[in-house]
Amino acid sequence: MNDILSLEIGLLHGLVNLTLSNLDVVGPLPLELASLPSFRFLNFSGEFPDVDPDGFLALEFIDAYNNNLTGPLPLGLAAAPRLWYLNLYNNFFYGEIPESYSEIKNLEYLGLNSNSLTGRVPASLSHLSKIKEMYIGYFNTFFGGVPPEFVRLPSLV
Repeated sequence: MNDILSLEIGLLHGLVNLTLSNLDVVGPLPLELASLPSFRFLNFSGEFPDVDPDGFLALEFIDAYNNNLTGPLPLGLAAAPRLWYLNLYNNFFYGEIPESYSEIKNLEYLGLNSNSLTGRVPASLSHLSKIKEMYIGYFNTFFGGVPPEFVRLPSLV
């Protein structure tokens, strides 16, 4: 059964955790999710909504690994000021890592490996002062090596 998530999900103001992995949901996640004041954890397959600067204010955790997602990496995630975990491992994302990812100030975990990403690894990712784990290789084809600015990442293990 292929279902599209109802826009009425935006009425669930107390929603904290949404897990949609391994379901046959088609289409983008409703933008209404971005306005939920308590929404913190997202594990899904589907398409990211376009996020404006006032969206996903409470979101802390996105886990969308191994979900056959495709296209360029989603933009607007820097609009989630509390986001500390972003795992998009093992999908079919292509293109470059957006510069805006360096603006996700609370990010501690970044998993972009096993996609089809290309280009240079943005040196601006060295602005992620709280990053502890960053997985960006494996099936991605970057050139230019690891930016020397990464030596400024005090918490990176």
